Amino acid sequence: MIRVLVVDDHKMFAESLLRMLGDEPDLEVVGLAGSAKEAVDATFEHRPDVVLLDYDLPDGNGTAAAMAVRDAHPRAKLVMLTGHADANVLAEAIEAGCTGFV
Repeated sequence: MIRVLVVDDHKMFAESLLRMLGDEPDLEVVGLAGSAKEAVDATFEHRPDVVLLDYDLPDGNGTAAAMAVRDAHPRAKLVMLTGHADANVLAEAIEAGCTGFV
């Protein structure tokens, strides 16, 4: 079972994503966070295998959140979710330790 934490401040998108992921038999959504701080707290609490991170968060950007989550739980795989098609955002995500970019 792959444990997933979703980090996104857009409630409707996050809830839709939770429903879709919840339908997958090999995935277990262990938490939802709406900010970088909540992401770090939820990472400590739930120890997810995968963290899906929005780039635009109310208390910072997703790359800063990714670095904080990586420091809190280095074994978690990080995937950046964003509507930004900017190569700089992709480079930031890679530097922050993201292994996926959607």
